[in-house]
Amino acid sequence: MDQHRKATNNAERKVRVGIAQVTHQTWNKIVARSRGHGQGHITGNGTTPALHFRPCFLDLTKNNLPAQKKGFAGFRETDPLALPHKKRLAYILFKLSDLTADGRLRNPKEFSGPAVAAKFCNGQEVSESSTFQGNDPFSRVMQFSHKTYHHYALDDQHHQFLKFYNQTLQETTMKFGLMTQIQMPKPWAPNAETTAYANTIKQAAAGEAAGFSHFWVTEQHFFREIGHSPCPDMILSAVSQHTKTIRLGFAVIVMTIHNPFQVAERVATLDVLSGGRVEFGMGRGSTNYMVEPFHVDRATERELAGEAAEAVMKMFENEYFLGYKGKHFDLMDRYVTPRPVQSPHPPLWSAASNLSSYERIGEQGLGVMGVTRNSISETKDAIRVYRQAIRGTDQSKMIGKFPNEQVAGFALACCDMDDRVGRDVACAAARWYNGDNQAELNPKRFATAGGVEAIVSKFRSRSNDELIEDGMAIGGNPDTISRTVEKWAEAGLDQMIFILQAGHTTQDQIMRSIDLIGEKVIPRFAS
Repeated sequence: MDQHRKATNNAERKVRVGIAQVTHQTWNKIVARSRGHGQGHITGNGTTPALHFRPCFLDLTKNNLPAQKKGFAGFRETDPLALPHKKRLAYILFKLSDLTADGRLRNPKEFSGPAVAAKFCNGQEVSESSTFQGNDPFSRVMQFSHKTYHHYALDDQHHQFLKFYNQTLQETTMKFGLMTQIQMPKPWAPNAETTAYANTIKQAAAGEAAGFSHFWVTEQHFFREIGHSPCPDMILSAVSQHTKTIRLGFAVIVMTIHNPFQVAERVATLDVLSGGRVEFGMGRGSTNYMVEPFHVDRATERELAGEAAEAVMKMFENEYFLGYKGKHFDLMDRYVTPRPVQSPHPPLWSAASNLSSYERIGEQGLGVMGVTRNSISETKDAIRVYRQAIRGTDQSKMIGKFPNEQVAGFALACCDMDDRVGRDVACAAARWYNGDNQAELNPKRFATAGGVEAIVSKFRSRSNDELIEDGMAIGGNPDTISRTVEKWAEAGLDQMIFILQAGHTTQDQIMRSIDLIGEKVIPRFAS
């Protein structure tokens, strides 16, 4: 008996250490093996991992549950919930009953029932369950399944709870995407563009079959060799007819060069054709060379892009658009058709060429799409700032009707069973893509990032292996790629986007990478 009690005490002590570590860690230190819209992360001290729900959980309920008086059920900012577990779970179910007459949470032993019930589920089977209550986060200890669990109380200083709270939280995983801008370095074979477009569709279809969740296309104008994708909506429409589930992303629509009516119509048309699979990224264009022919004034382009986005959101909001009058647009009232399948609009994103953009994008409630020419260590703090901004923003600052708290990053990549080959092909593509090439128009690029020389020098100062180590290229065999993706996940990334079609990488190498990543990398990050 004494020996059993000693073992139990040791287990309890380990659990307590694990919980304490979770509650005092900042988000940028969390080992993020699960990803998504802010529900939770898996972390711990190595011996007692725990599922930690972010303090912003309260905000998530506001969009899904009705109000009771002036408050919502959820967690206080300083009292998130941590529950130990030994394996990854399909989901966790929480149920909150009504309060007692004096406003306190019920004791589970009371006749009226538990204050909170937690069920640990694996698929449809409930493997473990527990009840708990209390105002002091450390006050309640439940003995349950021969383990001791310390639970955080669900309490609110105003005692404003929902009478009944029943919410299922899906455990999320790292998402994987593909991106292309159809690069075509010279020399060109006959019918090179026709071949490149056909290959793009094949890549998207193969990506879906391999388990990639997103396929992104950038909008490029006038940059021959560097980007032959001026009409991403048409490319994605073609892809939509060869796929069934993969999300189709604009990365991004250059809002300053299009009439808002056309943007709304094209985004909605793709959403209809794809059955509601659009991800709507918006931006301003990364260089003067691309937007000058459309008579865009760089001094006022941010204001112009803001008005365009605001007008498009109003078109999505109502069947009959009431018109819009701003400094740059005077749009008549009209029915704007078709209507997007996703209501009130598809998920919204913005590109972040510079780390300083992350905070502004968060305040606007948009998903952020970063570039890995900024290393993991450089990007990590920007992700933290972004999450703080998007969780602290209000509706008046948001572009859309709901926040899209997602962090994506795109990296030049190649996967090969020969680690050296994968590393070198990925790094050659990364160097070419980031300006170390002889393309005629290369000097016109990267105006918003300090110019092409600044980018090139950053890559030339690193060896291929240093680029891989810093996460600025992702290449090698499946093990090497998985380790790099894990480091990006630890930095806070929700979606890893691979640009496989870049520089002189061949179609065979691209398709081999897709197959290997699908077979040997993506499953490691799945629930």
